[in-house]
Amino acid sequence: MEFKNAKYNQRNTIDCEINHPVYGWIPFTADPNDVEPLGAAVYQAAIDAGNVAAYVAPEPTAEQLQAEKKAQLLADLAALVYDFADGRTIQVRPTDEQNIRNAIEIMERDSIPSMAWRMADNVSHPVTVADLQGALIDGQSQAAALWATYNA
Repeated sequence: MEFKNAKYNQRNTIDCEINHPVYGWIPFTADPNDVEPLGAAVYQAAIDAGNVAAYVAPEPTAEQLQAEKKAQLLADLAALVYDFADGRTIQVRPTDEQNIRNAIEIMERDSIPSMAWRMADNVSHPVTVADLQGALIDGQSQAAALWATYNA
């Protein structure tokens, strides 16, 4: 079988054109494990000819790049923490912000000097209003920096 323009694809098979006896030159993917003998034969012929071009990944589209950037932003936002520098680390993800605000409101309203808070290490530690306020401000600052990078 006559073939031309052989090049590897992302599946490590070979895309080429074959000269079909009825249809002329047609696109063809040659696979060494093809159940049809022609696929394996064209694959081996291309390998034996030694002129198979390397696979070149297509350039990502603007939409793909934006989707990857958004996925990274969401992953980064989901990983936000505030380190109290004393062994305590609190999650300050945007989804935690309302919980922190509610705790501050309750502690201030009921004059609670400190309360147990389940930290990022899944262990409860005491926190004060000042602790939570500092964590909230830092978390918002971290999130704003991530959003600024995303929107740049």
